[in-house]
Amino acid sequence: MQRLWHDPGVRECYRRSNEYQIDDSAKYFLDNLPRLSSPNYVPSEQDLLRTRIKTTGITEVLFELKGLTFRVIDVGGQRSERKKWIHCFDNVNAIIFISSLSEYDQTLREDNCTDLFAEKSLRSPLTVCFPEYKGQQNQTECINYI
Repeated sequence: MQRLWHDPGVRECYRRSNEYQIDDSAKYFLDNLPRLSSPNYVPSEQDLLRTRIKTTGITEVLFELKGLTFRVIDVGGQRSERKKWIHCFDNVNAIIFISSLSEYDQTLREDNCTDLFAEKSLRSPLTVCFPEYKGQQNQTECINYI
């Protein structure tokens, strides 16, 4: 796997990963292959944060905070799950939409990492998806715009 990851053709494909459906954590795991393949490997906090598990179905969590009861429903973002969303919107007080900052240059994808955003913003101008953007092509200005 390490030899494959260091192959110039594979690196070029990764450089153009906004054209493919490659998980945004792929580079992290491929860069860490020696550690990950160690017989004594124990996942780090960063390893866990960068894992991705496809949300399927509807997940509901109830919790209390300062005497208020909150019901949070994760409807999943996968295309196949979207038709189930309509049944979750009765008596809703708020909707929280979460989108990955590192995927601003992808049109559709079937985890919130500013370092990946910074890396991608060097090779994919924000104007690819936001032609009206007039700011500098740097991480701070791009994040502030989004």
